[in-house]
Amino acid sequence: EPPVVVETEEGVTTPAESVLDTSEPTSDDSVGVPTVQPVSVEAQMDAVVTSEDLGTSDAKILPNSFFYGFKRFGRSFKEAFTFNPVKKAELKLQNANQELADAAKLIEQQPTDSKAMEAAGKSLEKFQDKIVDLQNMAKDLQKEQTGGDKNVGKFITNILDKQIKQQKVFEQIENGMNSNMPPQLAGMMFKKIDSARQATAENTAGVVTGVVQDADSLTSFFDAAMQNQQGSEFKDIKNLEALKLVERFVPEFAKEAINQAQDNAFKRFGAQMEKMPAGERGQKFENYVGGIGGDGMRNMEIFDQLENAPNLPPEIMGKMETAKDITARKFQNQIEEAGQKFEDAGLGQQMQKRYFSSVDGSTPGVGQLR
Repeated sequence: EPPVVVETEEGVTTPAESVLDTSEPTSDDSVGVPTVQPVSVEAQMDAVVTSEDLGTSDAKILPNSFFYGFKRFGRSFKEAFTFNPVKKAELKLQNANQELADAAKLIEQQPTDSKAMEAAGKSLEKFQDKIVDLQNMAKDLQKEQTGGDKNVGKFITNILDKQIKQQKVFEQIENGMNSNMPPQLAGMMFKKIDSARQATAENTAGVVTGVVQDADSLTSFFDAAMQNQQGSEFKDIKNLEALKLVERFVPEFAKEAINQAQDNAFKRFGAQMEKMPAGERGQKFENYVGGIGGDGMRNMEIFDQLENAPNLPPEIMGKMETAKDITARKFQNQIEEAGQKFEDAGLGQQMQKRYFSSVDGSTPGVGQLR
């Protein structure tokens, strides 16, 4: 069954005003690095994930409530009495996302309350447990697919789609946490979030490659998940970050599929840039790079690959070195700020390990990152 792709008109959602510019210069020509970064509406748009995007409800009862246990019981009861493997997998994915959404909302509302953060941490653990359950269902899903159940393909597209959105939710949580949460609580939550982030990428990779075992079909599913994302003309850049995290956990045969899906994303990006007025696209791209968050190492990998992509407009190619400088400096600042806020040495080492997961050896500086 071919993956389901849902597209908006021309594949993007265009904001009424793309960039909230300032009257000050956006770059220092002597070094090629932005000194004042305008707000990029496109970057903000591509980072947003709503409850509707996750397929969850906007809960009023959150994990720190006594009554939340009844909600969990009800969800587990329904799972236990759902016997079709595909429907059970869809239900587990929905319930996992509900735990994630509720944890994110609680962290946003009560970041300084230690008991609330313990409850949010438990929700993140429940989320992780259900994602692990999904990988354990891979053989059952493969049997259903062999038997002709077309809904298996829809589920594979859905779990990849949700993986991209889940990674954005983790990023949103961390951004708010670093700004508003006391260091001791933030340290505890960082460990929970990092564990859940890695687990969802690893187990999603396990489910998908356990069910779909030829590269061409996998490429189609990865493409469909990428194209299903709402957002700006730049959205493929942001979404590739989640795909690169999944790539770390797939078997060798699936890496070919991911590489092809990445090439396809770069082609879509180039086509979108061609539609943008030549006088705007270079500066919008620079602003976008300055506005997106996420993992600096994976972003740097994306820009290295993008530099070699065919048919990119010269205005974009001309900004590539600036994009790398912006990314490297943001990443260095991220590391330095984390070190200043989190005094616990063990936590500092864990954060550094996460940030430099794709780098061998000692902590690199900006020049090495580039």
